Amino acid sequence: MTTSHATVACLFRVCVGMFDCVDDACRRFVKETGSAINPCVERVEVYRRLHSIYRPLYSALRDFYERDAEFVSYASG
Repeated sequence: MTTSHATVACLFRVCVGMFDCVDDACRRFVKETGSAINPCVERVEVYRRLHSIYRPLYSALRDFYERDAEFVSYASG
């Protein structure tokens, strides 16, 4: 399972009520290894370009995610 898949799986379990919050889900599924992952210096420009794409998407979708979270909370009782 990739990190992205694990993240989606954790969030899904929170949304359907299997966990009370993201912190609880993370404590169950995320294992700390004690080591850090350092970015590849040669890819700094790629990271910058990807971040420049991410920022406006996050801003544009922020209200959607808040409304979605409210709906999930309402639907789960």
